[in-house]
This record gives sequence, C-alpha cells and structure tokens, in this order.
Amino acid sequence: MGELLSEVIGGQSVSRETLRRVAEASPYPSFALAAHTAVVLRRLADASIDHGERVGWLVDLSNRLADLGRREEALAAIEETGAIRRQLAKDHPDAFLPGLAASLDKLPGRLVDFGRREQTLAAIEQAVTIRR
Repeated sequence: MGELLSEVIGGQSVSRETLRRVAEASPYPSFALAAHTAVVLRRLADASIDHGERVGWLVDLSNRLADLGRREEALAAIEETGAIRRQLAKDHPDAFLPGLAASLDKLPGRLVDFGRREQTLAAIEQAVTIRR
C-alpha cells in the first residue's frame, strides 16, 4: 500500500478530499506507511486555509516524522504550529491562548532530541504561565 500511495501522490494531482481520506485511514503508528503518510500530511497542511486544520495536520506530520527519525523536520513542523497559534493568540488571546499552550506542550518532546535544555524549559514554563 505504501508504494501505491507514493506512486499516486508523487506523480499526480490528488484532491484534498482524497488526501484527507488517505490520512485519516492511515493507521498510527505504522512504520510501513509513515513516510508515505508524511507526504500526504505535508500536502494537506500546505493546502489548508483554516489555521486549526493546518495545525492538526502539522501535529500529525510531526509525529510521523519523529517516528521515522526525521527529527529536524519533526521539530520544524511543531514549531510551525507554535508560530500559527502564537499569531492567533496575539490577535485573539481569549480564544487562542489555550491552543498556544498545547503547541508549547509538544515542543519540549522535539527539542530534547537536540539537547536544547534551556529552550525546552522555556517552552514548559511558558505553557504553565499561559495555563495559570
């Protein structure tokens, strides 16, 4: 199935609905399909206009990439969710600060892979401050 996914996704135009259905049907965890699902999730995130939907795809993407050992890409995806939520929280703090705290909760799991202890602690402290 993974090879079929790669063939279809790599060389042809695929509707967002089809990509969504593939992403939702892809089992997690699944090492055999993780790389192919990551391609689907990246395309969905890039095509998303809705910020909440984009964040959801990026979180899933980060998890798949981390499972594959692609730590830098996993970190970049989760940092992107934080950037999106940070901007939303800046414009509408009451509505979006909890989402920012949720993104900050996921960041330490990716930062620790790189030994970035100070940044890890800062993300945790910021999430706690927001929640208080």
